Amino acid sequence: MIITIVTDSPADNASLNGSDQTKIIGDTEYLIGGDVIVSVDGKEVRKIEDILIHLQREKSVGDVIELEVIRSGDTEKTETVTVVLGQRPS
Repeated sequence: MIITIVTDSPADNASLNGSDQTKIIGDTEYLIGGDVIVSVDGKEVRKIEDILIHLQREKSVGDVIELEVIRSGDTEKTETVTVVLGQRPS
């Protein structure tokens, strides 16, 4: 799940959504409500490392990636979002 989006970042420009709600279960507060990335360029994503490895091995600044996302908890359908990669902040 996407937790936060940096303003004016490639994710922001692609209209990806970060978490916008919290839910308390027991004594623990959980972030909810963000888009969930399920694939990148047609490859299944199960954890953040799947995305990072794909970006490191196959992509450069200026390249385009396609993310398949579950939009804000709507598990009935997915949406494809195109992102133009930018320079990673230092």
